[in-house]
Amino acid sequence: MNLTGNNTKIPLYRRITEYLRQGYHSLDDYNQKEVAAFVKSCQHPDGGFKGRDERQDIYYSLFGNWLFAALELSDSDNPPLTGIKKPSAGGIDILSSILISVLQQNKDYKKPSLIKLLRLTFCNARQISIYYRFFLFVLIYDALYKGRFLKMAGRTILPFCPLPGGSPCSLNAAMLVARHEVSLDTDRQQKVLLSFFEEERGFKSFINIEAPDLLSTSTALFALKNSGADLRILAPACLGFIQENYSSGAFLAGNGDEVRDLEYTFYGLLALGTLV
Repeated sequence: MNLTGNNTKIPLYRRITEYLRQGYHSLDDYNQKEVAAFVKSCQHPDGGFKGRDERQDIYYSLFGNWLFAALELSDSDNPPLTGIKKPSAGGIDILSSILISVLQQNKDYKKPSLIKLLRLTFCNARQISIYYRFFLFVLIYDALYKGRFLKMAGRTILPFCPLPGGSPCSLNAAMLVARHEVSLDTDRQQKVLLSFFEEERGFKSFINIEAPDLLSTSTALFALKNSGADLRILAPACLGFIQENYSSGAFLAGNGDEVRDLEYTFYGLLALGTLV
């Protein structure tokens, strides 16, 4: 799949999946087997994937399903991916479960109405950033619906929703992706995002700190790559940082957290995929 140039016709979730796949295939055979074994080890006996507390978790199941799809793993000898319990409330969990169904390519899945999707995005989970909710909305809408509504709505709303001062790198990355997806100018947002780059290291979560982390590095690289930025000058430092945080089939957060989990393994492979 060619992800360069005009890639807006390829659903966004598939672009992410392909970058994950490219990151995985950039590893040698031994490390590929380590990563595949780690991802499979995170499956929960009742279905879905485990969070850090070893319980079935929607959030980690989203990353697990994404990695299963990208790595083209078989679950024939493992617990079924479809056994995850559906959330009864909570906008973010429900949006995550919808995206999991998209990733599983479940033919029997009945997609929600656009009205319900809008309600889940903008009326629930108000404690979660509107920009993160909008990013999930874009992923789902792009996968399930056709039409010009998203671009028209985004072009109308986004210019009047500037990020608050001091917003983290990940939110600035989400804003860049959103602006690109609705064909708004991205030059200024690219420059803002590049200001989070720590020379010879990677991307940091906030401007006023020095230590980079893998989440910020991964989301920034994807947003920049997706919007057509040239990453060559950033690649050596970011590749070194990614390599430093690889640990026996998984990736670490890069901020001192030594726990190996699915979320940062997702970010590590995504970051690698944007640079190869």
